[in-house]
Amino acid sequence: MKFPNAAKGIKKIFNAEILNLIALIATSILLILSVVLASLTESDNDATMSVLAISILVFGAVAGVMGIIALILMIVGTIQTAKDEPSFKMIIYLAVLNIIVAIIAALFSGNQFVNNLANGFNSVVSFITSILVVIGVANLARQLLNTELAEKCAKLLRVIIWVGMLSLMTRFFSIFWGSKVALVIIIFLGVISIILSIIQYILYLSMLSKAKKILAES
Repeated sequence: MKFPNAAKGIKKIFNAEILNLIALIATSILLILSVVLASLTESDNDATMSVLAISILVFGAVAGVMGIIALILMIVGTIQTAKDEPSFKMIIYLAVLNIIVAIIAALFSGNQFVNNLANGFNSVVSFITSILVVIGVANLARQLLNTELAEKCAKLLRVIIWVGMLSLMTRFFSIFWGSKVALVIIIFLGVISIILSIIQYILYLSMLSKAKKILAES
């Protein structure tokens, strides 16, 4: 085995991304429920609002637990992989920085601005991390002279960038929640973003699965 540390690390990163996919689905449902709840008025059914509020808490808890476990696996897997591929070291620093921001957000949990800022930072870090993982795997593929995997990584990078741009657009329009037109745009872009994100994760997991197999056989 040419890259034993990377083989173990990529396997953990693969498992972490499966948990991240579950967290993404839970967060996406949470986003839709939050938008619906925000659109309701005091004259609406109290029972409906209560069900929505409880559902938001449940999906929020699922996303949180999955996210924490995924983060731990990602850090351990990245540290292992970085021993064979130095480009993964930057991901370790980003993960540590993300943890620090999450702790600060927890200390100021009552401050909506801080929470929104922390969530935005988390999204940016996840976006950059995905790009760095793909670049790192592409580097390993080139060292193993595996052009098929390297080309797959190049295609995946373009998908990640487009999905990331759409997510930023959704976040921008969310500033104007008071407008009904903006609300429709948010829901529309949110649904498109969710669909593309799930497609991205499927391609991403497919790439990691192939990388895991190739590294194990190298």
